[in-house]
Amino acid sequence: MKVLQVCVGTFHHFSVARELNRSGHLYKIATGVPRFRLKAQGLPGERILSFPFVHPAYYALVRLGWSHSALGRAVHWRSLESIDRFASRHVDGRTAVFALSGCGLHAGRTAQGKGGVYICDRGSTHIHFQRRTMEEEFRRWGLTFDDMYDRGCRKELAEYEAADAVTVPSRFCRQTFVNEGVDPDKVKVIPYGVPTETFFPDGEAPTDRFRVLFVGQVCLRKGVPYLLDAFARLRHPRKELLLAGLVAPEIAPILKRFNLENVRFLGHQPREELRRLMSTSSLMVLPSIEEGLAFVQGQALACGCPLLITEATGGEELIENGVQGLIVQSRSSEALLRGLNEFAENPAMRAKMAEAALARSHTVCGWETYAQALIALIGHFSPNTPIQPIDPT
Repeated sequence: MKVLQVCVGTFHHFSVARELNRSGHLYKIATGVPRFRLKAQGLPGERILSFPFVHPAYYALVRLGWSHSALGRAVHWRSLESIDRFASRHVDGRTAVFALSGCGLHAGRTAQGKGGVYICDRGSTHIHFQRRTMEEEFRRWGLTFDDMYDRGCRKELAEYEAADAVTVPSRFCRQTFVNEGVDPDKVKVIPYGVPTETFFPDGEAPTDRFRVLFVGQVCLRKGVPYLLDAFARLRHPRKELLLAGLVAPEIAPILKRFNLENVRFLGHQPREELRRLMSTSSLMVLPSIEEGLAFVQGQALACGCPLLITEATGGEELIENGVQGLIVQSRSSEALLRGLNEFAENPAMRAKMAEAALARSHTVCGWETYAQALIALIGHFSPNTPIQPIDPT
């Protein structure tokens, strides 16, 4: 049994692939990213199958703010389908396919047809829950949500049905699958690893101001309007809110409704700058209304930055409420305001949580543990055909 990974971009799959390769279990990883952009991924070239003919076009549309357009949706669909069908042609003998949802149905079925295993990796909540949540949120702000097209949803549902197992990064995600009628035994929680090798303390939080940091796309899914409302109502003489991430087109007109005094939009930031921002902020807030397990949470912990997050972030896999940060109700400006006040009014508490956050980052499972859990899961479906290590040479 050989492990073939399929992911249209890089996401967390290359972190997993590096660990599988170290243990000799990686056959190939198929991706839509051009090979020249993968030099820093730490994998030998012979393990990478690159099909860079569609995904870069979609990425360009995202950068231009056109991902939600008819053209953007069409290119996105073609990107997912093309990498899926490309990967299916590389299923060689009994293969375990571990594919990101949306781009693994054909490869997974091909593997199963040859006596292999198909694991669908869903990085967020059940597609129906996600779509319903986003439609409700857009209506709340007077907008129409049309990002999730029917054929994409149908394919995801078919993947959930066809897969031998569905992996998700948090119990929050798993519960949405159970609520949608998916067999609980089929949905497995494997939390993401914390990258302590690239994120670590790089400065100190300021003592002369209360600096609140948000990292991620500035959009409705991330709950940014609730954060802006709470921050505007926070009574603090030296407060500032930094938002590091691209601004989604749909939220641009909504931003005008809020008092943006002491708010700075930093745009996309490189990894080194994110590390500095996390290290020099009083706390990081992630007010998402729907999430899998955002990487930025683990990154912030590794920088010694305490968290104020909603229950919809999957962050319960990383922190204990009241120890390394606070977990509050989603879609609630009031809950966020209470959390901000608690941090602002209790600097000693904040300092203690910062220490606990850093300590926690070194005890949370890393990518090696993730890969080991994945190998064990695949082995469960092929007890008579153990996964044999591949000669790295």
